[in-house]
Amino acid sequence: MKKILLLVFSIFMLVSCGWQSSNTDIINPDADFLYFYWATCPHCQELNTMLEDGDYLSKIEIEKREVYYNDVNRELFLEVIKKYEISERESWVPFVLNKKTWKYVTGSKEGFDMLTSEIKK
Repeated sequence: MKKILLLVFSIFMLVSCGWQSSNTDIINPDADFLYFYWATCPHCQELNTMLEDGDYLSKIEIEKREVYYNDVNRELFLEVIKKYEISERESWVPFVLNKKTWKYVTGSKEGFDMLTSEIKK
């Protein structure tokens, strides 16, 4: 029952962000960061714009995956949530996971801060 609730809640959160086509994924399993987004979510678009405007995507090792239209990516997102026992409340997009520390954040500003903090080091 808990799994079903988590799945339903996660899909609800993804659906609540919008409804259009996807952006471009970056598939890089060796990347330091894993970023899940939904193509038309306003918070995700804000983070995408911040990353693109500062050309940060060329400076950060990131794996970027759209999770509404892409079933494989959505399954990966749900696996990450389950594996790291992330609460339903925190399983929404934009979702950024630091694969070195296993810390994660949700939200555009929080995601941007986590991603760009590695550049400043």
